[in-house]
Amino acid sequence: MTFKAAPLTGSFIALSWGFAFCLVFGIMFIASLIAMTYADVDDILMLESKKHPNRKKPKR
Repeated sequence: MTFKAAPLTGSFIALSWGFAFCLVFGIMFIASLIAMTYADVDDILMLESKKHPNRKKPKR
């Protein structure tokens, strides 16, 4: 028995790629929100001050 592939229209392929892109984007967006909730504010401020050496350090 030989394998026979069914021809698919271009709109089907575009729809599946669009769904895959939205799924990956949504998962990455949710992961970034979760990562931001656990981030330490002091570490972020330290990294920001290293990027701009002329910027004054924030007062605490």
